[in-house]
Amino acid sequence: MDGKDAHKKETAELQQRIQKLEARQAFLETELQAATESEHRYRTIFENANDGIIIHDLDGKIYDVNPTMFRRLGYTRAEFLKMNLQELVAGSFGEKIGLRIQRLEKEGVALFESADRRKDGTVMPVEVSARLIEYDGKNAIQSVVRDIHKRRLAENLIQNCRRERDLLMREIKQRASLLIDIYAAGLEQLRDRPSPETSALRIERQIRRLKALAFALERIYRHANVQEIDSAPVFKRLATFLLTLYAADVRLIKVDLDLRPVFLDVQRSAACAQLLIELVSNALQHAFPDGRSGTIRIQLSGDPNGHYRLVVKDDGRGIPQSMDIRKAASLGMFLVRESVRQLEGRFTVRRSRGTEFVIRFR
Repeated sequence: MDGKDAHKKETAELQQRIQKLEARQAFLETELQAATESEHRYRTIFENANDGIIIHDLDGKIYDVNPTMFRRLGYTRAEFLKMNLQELVAGSFGEKIGLRIQRLEKEGVALFESADRRKDGTVMPVEVSARLIEYDGKNAIQSVVRDIHKRRLAENLIQNCRRERDLLMREIKQRASLLIDIYAAGLEQLRDRPSPETSALRIERQIRRLKALAFALERIYRHANVQEIDSAPVFKRLATFLLTLYAADVRLIKVDLDLRPVFLDVQRSAACAQLLIELVSNALQHAFPDGRSGTIRIQLSGDPNGHYRLVVKDDGRGIPQSMDIRKAASLGMFLVRESVRQLEGRFTVRRSRGTEFVIRFR
């Protein structure tokens, strides 16, 4: 190869190297532009985030902070960057910083609650989502800090309401139990010492009525949410209790239950329980005389519009047509009418093939 050919070869190789360098430069410029845009997007998010963001090293020295963080604590950016994490974190939470950093070094991420100290000395509860990052070539921690003081206020309010409700419910239960015990004790004394003005049978019925009411109320009041009591299980147990209370022969008298899940507040649950006590007790005492067999059917249902239907039906001998239920002077019928009034409902009575009470309410 002469000198001319060698020169051409060297020139070609140089041109190839130049092309590679130019391609490499174009690639690097593209990467630099992408990195610059990414940094710009990050800074935009960082500066405008609704949550506070703070970046610090593993010893608590603060590298960077966004405006949300320093402004809501009452500092300027310059003041904040001179602080250490120990100065920022309030109360006993400051003692947990070392353990949380160790956890971060081990797991890479952490979510926990803490409290920050404002410049005026007041304390702000926060939720912190922290992770390990690389910052200027060094290990660092980026924390997203959310102000949860409104959540805390709401939680405290709920807890206070629950405590007040529990105290009120205990007082109601104690008063109801005391009144029932006093009334029952008085009736027991009257039964043991009958007089011309009292009837042992009537007193016995009153005692049974009070025992049934106490049984129902105890199960109604034990619910944590007194605004939504699943009444079906309560009424099922009440029906079984009434059979036992009246010593009904279950071989002769059957109770057929069709109780759908219905959620009532404590007042309506108690009123429905009172209705069941009166209507089922009346059927057990009067519908099946002289060992007659039969069935008592209890239905409870509701619809999505908040309309409810309670039915107590027996196939016994029935209530005489001459009796005006709405004006009957007996205590039982008075309690039925009063319970329906408490429900703001209405009732109908059917006397074909036994007796059927249908109560509708909202």
